[in-house]
Amino acid sequence: GILPDTLTTDSRKLNIAYYILVQNHYFDYATRYAQKHNKIASPDKFKLTDAEYNDFVKYLIEEKKFTYTTQTENYYKQLFEVAKYEGYDELAKAEFDALEAKLIPDIKKNLLDNRKEIEEMLTLEIIQRYYFQKGQVQYMLKDDIDTKVALKLLNEGSNYNKILKK
Repeated sequence: GILPDTLTTDSRKLNIAYYILVQNHYFDYATRYAQKHNKIASPDKFKLTDAEYNDFVKYLIEEKKFTYTTQTENYYKQLFEVAKYEGYDELAKAEFDALEAKLIPDIKKNLLDNRKEIEEMLTLEIIQRYYFQKGQVQYMLKDDIDTKVALKLLNEGSNYNKILKK
């Protein structure tokens, strides 16, 4: 493949935001949101309020009874089965119990800890209801790290010229 001249990093990780997506909760909530709101601000100005985000959290927990199983939990179960097969389950029972307790997701806490990413995904889904794909692109470009790096590079002529001379 071809490597870019300037590398950026993706700080996102597989977390609760992903599990909300695969269970279609963003889609369903955005549909409900659109039924209650005739219009919203432009894609570059639209932002969910704290009350709206809290309503989404309530929707997930109380109405949808949202749960998920992490990959970590799945691997823990596999590890435990192997330990049981090899006879280590009783020897390390306290450690397994402690680890299992730590791996059970605290959904409300995770919804708050990962608010930025969850809110971004929910906002994209809501914007799509009003401004379609064009609106989503406008919203995404607003804070896109790759776009910011590219614009900075274009505005700094010396670095741009250095790259072109390679």
